[in-house]
Amino acid sequence: MDWVALYRDAFTIKGGRLYWKESGPGRRADLLAESMSKRGYYVVRAGGKLHYVHRVIFAIIHGYLPVQVDHINGIKTDNSIGNLRGCCHVQNSRNRKTPIGASGVVGVTFCKQTGKWRAQACRGGKMRHIGRYDSIAEAEQARKEFEREEDGSFVSTL
Repeated sequence: MDWVALYRDAFTIKGGRLYWKESGPGRRADLLAESMSKRGYYVVRAGGKLHYVHRVIFAIIHGYLPVQVDHINGIKTDNSIGNLRGCCHVQNSRNRKTPIGASGVVGVTFCKQTGKWRAQACRGGKMRHIGRYDSIAEAEQARKEFEREEDGSFVSTL
């Protein structure tokens, strides 16, 4: 099925929200077409299936459906086109809120054996050692530089 054509025929975008283009069974033209899912994303029904609104908006604007659509600012209800970008799973997972360990800094732990702060990051399913540093600030800076080099624009802004 040509989902992009279906989306373009059924919906219009106003301020990052989807509205019906035409009236039909159980709907009126210019009425909000979306609703909130249990996972906190806006969804819409088209072609007998539920679709994530951020994917629909991306497809209408760009004319194709990428593997995944990333919310750049991490706010899953912000579906403005400037906040959406196509990506793969790995890129999307890099732009997410990461749990922070006991150090209070992502990817930084204290090494009792050396008395230094260790910076590390997981890439390709393997833990990569970045280095050991005298201060937590130095380790955090090294981790951030590593992320910028490895991940480019998909570094978490959260």
